[in-house]
Amino acid sequence: MSQEALERFVRDVDGANSRIVWGAPEAKTWYKNSRGRVSQNWPYSLLEYWRRTREPALDEFVFQ
Repeated sequence: MSQEALERFVRDVDGANSRIVWGAPEAKTWYKNSRGRVSQNWPYSLLEYWRRTREPALDEFVFQ
């Protein structure tokens, strides 16, 4: 995955995590690391996972 695609994905997941209960600043949960970043890796539904992984965007990957 290209660096740009990875950074876009991380921003997307972090943003979605911040809108879920365990992302609330006052929430004390094991999902957060020592810096307060939610570390669980998929804040969306299984259907959304299937939709996003059904056909990978090959232009976002770096092949060597």
